Amino acid sequence: SVDPKLYVAEYQIVDENGSEMVGSSKETAA
Repeated sequence: SVDPKLYVAEYQIVDENGSEMVGSSKETAA
């Protein structure tokens, strides 16, 4: 995601799914 707000929303959603996916999300979105 490009928008910070969208990034935060995605991060929160992924965080609920699992910490491993959070790491992946960070790499992809960063």
